[in-house]
Amino acid sequence: MTGQSLTPASLLHLKATALGHALQGASRPGLLVLVSLGILLLWGEVYSSWRALTFLGRFGDIGTNVFARVLEIGLITLCSGVTFSATTAAIQTLYLSDDLNFLLTQPLPTWRVFALKVFETFLNTALVPVFLILPLIFTVGAFSGTRLGICGDGPGCFPDLCGPRGAGRSAGRAAYARGPGRPCA
Repeated sequence: MTGQSLTPASLLHLKATALGHALQGASRPGLLVLVSLGILLLWGEVYSSWRALTFLGRFGDIGTNVFARVLEIGLITLCSGVTFSATTAAIQTLYLSDDLNFLLTQPLPTWRVFALKVFETFLNTALVPVFLILPLIFTVGAFSGTRLGICGDGPGCFPDLCGPRGAGRSAGRAAYARGPGRPCA
């Protein structure tokens, strides 16, 4: 050995190293285009959401309730799409991946291999919808003047995830019912 200490195998470190090597070998103009498109998508989502909220806000409670209903329908559709795509992605990631046989023959606990595969399934199916939903939620929160915090225990709330426990308030309605800085009721 050359002075390096052996550390236990870490599958996440292995995947992170592979990602780093892939990014190093990637085309710089291609990465720049992808980052630019991501920033443009984020800006477009925030700008269009703000414009829609401003337009619908001119109609009072009716307009904000319309936006809340559209947001609810979009979230339900997105969640059901993620659920159905997660099933096929889980089968592909867990049982049809090329590296599964290799990983199972390594001196690693089987649960760690399958935990990594479940994490990969999450990355493949749910991470993009999460990154698409968060700017929308924060835009609704900024528009309604809601401060960022934890529902019930903090000074403010996430606008779409708030409401009395067990009350079943619709998404977004709690944010519109509260004013700036008022706690979740």
